[in-house]
Amino acid sequence: MANIPTREPGFFTAGDTVKWTRSIPDYPASQGWTLKYFLRGPSALDVSASQYNATEDYIVTIAASASATLTAGDYAWTAKVASADGSETYTVNFGTVTVKPDLSKQVAGYDGRSQTKRQLDNINDTIEKLTKKGYKSVQLNGKVYTLKDLNAELLPAQAALQAQYEREQARDRIDQGQAGGRRILTGFRR
Repeated sequence: MANIPTREPGFFTAGDTVKWTRSIPDYPASQGWTLKYFLRGPSALDVSASQYNATEDYIVTIAASASATLTAGDYAWTAKVASADGSETYTVNFGTVTVKPDLSKQVAGYDGRSQTKRQLDNINDTIEKLTKKGYKSVQLNGKVYTLKDLNAELLPAQAALQAQYEREQARDRIDQGQAGGRRILTGFRR
């Protein structure tokens, strides 16, 4: 059996079972506190945690059938604890998670690129048509661009989308346990 992670996931696939444990020393499960997660994004899901192996910790399980109901995309989540009598409620953590589509449910022709990557590819295609293929104008998302729009609009948009896409790739690498791709330089002095 695989080790159960001790932190919330950065991503998971719709239709998969998702588990993690959570330790909240100020609000232990052994003293009657309950923990609940609220996911909000393209769809919504509420998940109640349970006490983990008679300890003070919690185990959170999203059943495969529950995660299958989620639409792929980015979600915000909040973790809240409540006292046994419900008189006290506290937010103990929050963050974001990406729900990836279940590829076994996708049909031929599925485009797995992120929205950022699709936009970047469209901008790059527009720039190439204007600069290398001799087009006088190109329509993109209902707007007509000419070569004079290159420096004012297209190149700044391309730079912003490229940076955002690189952040997405770094986040994906980190979520998969790999290096994020950024170098950390250090120096030592005597």
